[in-house]
Amino acid sequence: MLKSQTISALSAVTNRSERKSANSFRNSVYAPVGLYTACGVQVKDGHVIKVSHLNTYVIGSYMEHRLGEKQIKTIAIVLRSEQATFSCVMCCDGTTVRLPAEHSIHSDHFNFEYGTATITCQIKSTRLTPTHVAITASGVSEIHGDVQTAWRSKVGDLKTNCDSNTQKVLDYYEKNGFVEIIPWTITKHINVSRGWEINKSPGRLHYFGQIPALNDCVYRYMYQSRYVALHDMDELILPIKVKTWTELLPQLEDMLNYEQDKWKNIQGVNILNYINRVPNPPNYFSNFKIIVNPRLVLKATVHGLLDSVNGKPLVWVSNSIAHMYHFKHFTYPPNTKLVRDDHLWDYANDLIPAVSKVLQASGLIEA
Repeated sequence: MLKSQTISALSAVTNRSERKSANSFRNSVYAPVGLYTACGVQVKDGHVIKVSHLNTYVIGSYMEHRLGEKQIKTIAIVLRSEQATFSCVMCCDGTTVRLPAEHSIHSDHFNFEYGTATITCQIKSTRLTPTHVAITASGVSEIHGDVQTAWRSKVGDLKTNCDSNTQKVLDYYEKNGFVEIIPWTITKHINVSRGWEINKSPGRLHYFGQIPALNDCVYRYMYQSRYVALHDMDELILPIKVKTWTELLPQLEDMLNYEQDKWKNIQGVNILNYINRVPNPPNYFSNFKIIVNPRLVLKATVHGLLDSVNGKPLVWVSNSIAHMYHFKHFTYPPNTKLVRDDHLWDYANDLIPAVSKVLQASGLIEA
């Protein structure tokens, strides 16, 4: 997989942020601020950049490699009521290229005035390789800039402020390469809430800007980490049967990775994805199937027998011994509590290679 090219979002007129690719920025990450330019525009440092003429604040911009067509994705904070339109101004080999941008406001904003947005720039030409990008208000032509650091280490901590003792601890972890402290200066621009309920914690942005910070974290570390844990400092995801995430995550991969990409064009459904069971309603006829000794059957039907030798009855088998699994999309009341049942996964290690072998031999998938 390609290494992420991380580029900054440049705001319009007086505030433009530029970020070099992750590879190229490593050599200059410790360089003094403001000593280089991109497409003739001087670059400064900054992690929250205001887009001039708009109530929009750019957090970070990143090359999107996963969707086929090359894109630049920018995480931003926007005033939801503002009818904003954006442009991307890219620096490509010393030449400025302007493209229209699309944006979508994330649905989780908890009714605060500001919300998280993703601004997308489509790069249709394969010849364009941007090293920097400005997010500007549409129709604004003049740009200046501030750069955001591209190189990230293992653990990111977005810090607003803290006391001196906490800072000493953070300094220790940062010095030892365990934590990267990312200044979170949104409070200089927006009155943030200290909670998630607007009626209890007044402000214009939800919980110190938690959601844009989470989204930026995902993109920031996307190609530096196999997994990223998204939780607060007072929250811990702890394994129960093992001690570390490095033990837990391979187990989860083995347990849950039953969606086979190579099967995606095969007609039908992957029954390994059916792990939530609709409970059988009490006092209601439930369909069942049978295993029979054919020498005892006189008349068979869809569910059970109509007649058997000597009229012998069916033997009902307890669910603790065997269970019939019916794989289909059932309809059920919205308040139904589904029963998780992943017993089928016990067969996955045998089933997956066996099915793949047949599909390969039939010429339906590649080996």
